[in-house]
Amino acid sequence: MMRITRLTFPRLVLRRFNSTIHDTKVLGDLTNEETVFGIIKNHKLKQTETYEPQALSDIDDEILSLLQHPEVDFNNSLLARILRLKLNTETNIKLISEFYNHQPKGIIDKATSLVPLRQCLFNGDIQNALKITDMTVGHPNYVEHKDKIFKRNIARLIGSSISISIFSRFGIEELIQLGWVSSGWSHMSAISSLIITYLLNSTFLLTIVRLGRTAVASGGDYLTWQKGTFYTHWYKHADEMMMCSKIVEADIKLTGGGISGGEPSESLKDELSRINPHNTMKPVAGYNKDGEKIRLMRFKDNIEDITLQAYWMSGGEGFEWVEPDQDPADILWRNNLMRQKLETSSTRSIKWAEQLIEDTKN
Repeated sequence: MMRITRLTFPRLVLRRFNSTIHDTKVLGDLTNEETVFGIIKNHKLKQTETYEPQALSDIDDEILSLLQHPEVDFNNSLLARILRLKLNTETNIKLISEFYNHQPKGIIDKATSLVPLRQCLFNGDIQNALKITDMTVGHPNYVEHKDKIFKRNIARLIGSSISISIFSRFGIEELIQLGWVSSGWSHMSAISSLIITYLLNSTFLLTIVRLGRTAVASGGDYLTWQKGTFYTHWYKHADEMMMCSKIVEADIKLTGGGISGGEPSESLKDELSRINPHNTMKPVAGYNKDGEKIRLMRFKDNIEDITLQAYWMSGGEGFEWVEPDQDPADILWRNNLMRQKLETSSTRSIKWAEQLIEDTKN
């Protein structure tokens, strides 16, 4: 009987809160971020007190109603703080959608996006992890932001190239005569030419390294781009690929990785490596006629499969069996997944007991 009372308690609180949601005298100064964050923090405590779907839905509605208040400034700072509270994944998805309603041109940076992603992976929720990725670093606003950064870096690269060419061809004396540089540089023309050329070369090389590292290394050991994908797409969607590679890694650990131990589930492979049949010559990202996203990614050759083939072809010669290390993080993760299963089964048994009590009363 006490158990039933505890489950219905949040709903009673929500009814009382709902009557005062637009009363700033009760809630406090909603223009203050700390006030809004404090209210949502209390709702986080309510979420931990119940597993009842209706009560959780009511809590989500109250949080959204608060954020929709005209005095609330739902900005990036507030969103990041709320996501770090580790609310339910369904709540986080609603929060991100509401953020875009407040900020149609807003972007959610990679550091903030990783918070709900890691929460999904920690709970073994692959589908919502993909959804979080598409709503953050895969969102059109974020892709447009990365495109601007790319163009700015290209302009810097071209500017450095032109500057190096000018200094190499004319030198400081010619530039002084042309009036492009002050005559105060004349007494140290040789030194200044060396220094400036060095700085320009460094800028040129650093820009190339940054662009290349971001575009190529994002897929880790699992993902790369489909053949024919243009380099600008690599850069703009590098963070999306990085998050997808983390999803693949978690999926492999959850499913066991198949025979080789390194294969993701078929459903995830289909989702990430989907091909648009109407754009075979030049891959184009977007959505197909069924509304499924085309990410222009493909899976790298499985190193474990190649190693296994080499093992069988050589008859095991040259190979040495090594017991894998026990990673404490993996142990904690699997314990968390097991605890979630126990809580789910416990909730079901509670519902069965509640139904039995109701039938007895009737």
